[in-house]
Amino acid sequence: MKETKRQPNLNFLGIGAQKAATSWLHSQLSQHPDIFLPHRKELHFFDSLERQDFEHNKLAYMRSLGREINKQISNEKPDLKRIEWYFRLANMSNTISGYDSLFSAERISGEITPAYAALKSETVALIKNNYPNLKIIFIMRDPVDRAISGAFQGFRTINPDDITKDMILSEINSNHQRKRNNYRKTIKTWESHFTGTQFCYLFYDDIKRDSLAVLKQICHFLEISYKEEYFVSTDEVVYKTPKKNIDESIVLDLATQYQELYEWLEKRFPNETTIAWRLNNEKIIQGSAGRPS
Repeated sequence: MKETKRQPNLNFLGIGAQKAATSWLHSQLSQHPDIFLPHRKELHFFDSLERQDFEHNKLAYMRSLGREINKQISNEKPDLKRIEWYFRLANMSNTISGYDSLFSAERISGEITPAYAALKSETVALIKNNYPNLKIIFIMRDPVDRAISGAFQGFRTINPDDITKDMILSEINSNHQRKRNNYRKTIKTWESHFTGTQFCYLFYDDIKRDSLAVLKQICHFLEISYKEEYFVSTDEVVYKTPKKNIDESIVLDLATQYQELYEWLEKRFPNETTIAWRLNNEKIIQGSAGRPS
């Protein structure tokens, strides 16, 4: 699927990771006067192209339009521009030009869909062909914590008391959750098409520790101004996944499964966060080894 090259509207993508503050990122960057982000987070355009199920996406877009119309007609002053944008989304063609038309040419435009972290190399090549100067933001979270939180994301409509150990294991070990936790493959795939200066790698722990410092870093990366007053409620959790206590055997299994990833992350990104991740993971494994069977 090759299209005529032109000056694109899209400037950056947030590709994940899922359950690593991407909703927070969308909420915060939407407040910046020089940034345009879609009113609907997670367009899932490129992964739907990959799966060849764009019509399924169109149904989701139509439902979003319906919800937005109902929301706006209940307002004293409806936001007609928002309705117009959702209408364009619902009627978007299955093309790069159709997708790109959703973004602003006057501001720095981006989109955040965590599923893009698991895209195939051929799909990332398509993105590079159409957006050669694209900037990519990727947030990483402690692999075990992300795996557990990602699993519970799939249970968000279920009462936590009804979630069994077998259900948790099944979701954690599902193919789509394993892909989303494979930071190494994500980085290898995307870096095989884009250069190092086009990436901004962030860590969930740093957002929790000093969110404004992270936002300043992102503004510098996107080459836009940073002012603290641009951002409000920076410590607010935008989307919190309900959880329950996790069986220790599941945590141990994950710690063992991702031991090599922790070591790779520390080598690839040698900082206090990745070091702490590895040390904590080792404590989990060693603590289990020290317990009587």
